[in-house]
Amino acid sequence: MADRAAVPKSKAASPKIDAKQAKANAKAAKQAEKARKKASTDPADMGRIKQIRRAYQLTHEYDKALPFLLIGAFLLPVALGVVFGLTVGYMVNAVLIGVGIGVLLPMMVLVRRAKAAGLPVTCDVTPHHIALTDEWIAGARRFAWEAGADADPWRDEAIVAAPYATSLRVNPPLRTPADALACLAALADGTADAIATDHAPHTEVDKAVEFGTAANGIPGIETALGLVLLAVDAGRLTLPRAIEVLTTGPAAVIGRQRGLVEGAPADLVVFDRSDGWMVTADALLSKGKHSPLLGMELPGRVLLTLAGGRVAHEAPALVAV
Repeated sequence: MADRAAVPKSKAASPKIDAKQAKANAKAAKQAEKARKKASTDPADMGRIKQIRRAYQLTHEYDKALPFLLIGAFLLPVALGVVFGLTVGYMVNAVLIGVGIGVLLPMMVLVRRAKAAGLPVTCDVTPHHIALTDEWIAGARRFAWEAGADADPWRDEAIVAAPYATSLRVNPPLRTPADALACLAALADGTADAIATDHAPHTEVDKAVEFGTAANGIPGIETALGLVLLAVDAGRLTLPRAIEVLTTGPAAVIGRQRGLVEGAPADLVVFDRSDGWMVTADALLSKGKHSPLLGMELPGRVLLTLAGGRVAHEAPALVAV
């Protein structure tokens, strides 16, 4: 008779664990049924369910159309964020800087279609992601609209500085000129609602290290206006739209109304459109002096800033007068 290998007996599951799991499952099923019945009778919930279904359909339409898993990896959080926001009843703001190379355009299309479907979606971009590009890390110092969508800084002999300046290390990283131009187009056509500076005033200790270990971030609050005005001068934005996405646009995203109302505390910035200023460490009032724009001249000198009716900033020349 052939020898038979001993087969170990399987360990029986603990009755105590089974009973506990069964109780938890029954409780979850009861809660799900209660939620389903409420949704089926509550008109407000029914309207929300229709919106969620529409967002889900948008997600699956792009799931079929996009060929690369990388693109889906960036698009899916945005689509799921829309669905989650609708589920809990909140507006969703998509930060469009958080995208990968080559996926910004389909993300813009997704946001455009969500807005067209009446979904409560807004989005913003940063000044450095509409003007600066990954070329700058290689040593180029031209803006996105100067480089063009098919740029090659080595072919174009645009390298004028040392590579890997830690002042350019941000998260998400700077993208291609094509991506930056897509951000600008989104601002121009209303897909993007606001510009957020993402101001990050790191100290010298955080930046005076190797590129890969430097802290992420750019001190952008003082240079935001100048970069946006450069885009206006390049014909990428109109001046009224530029002002809107820097002022009333961000306020609207967070549900606040801003404007010049007689008798109300003033929130405004007065700047000289015909004047400019040189970005230097001494000129920056922020504690973070690591701007990649050091040594460059930007248009639009700020003369006066009022916040809540009080003077927050006054240019030295204006004070002298």
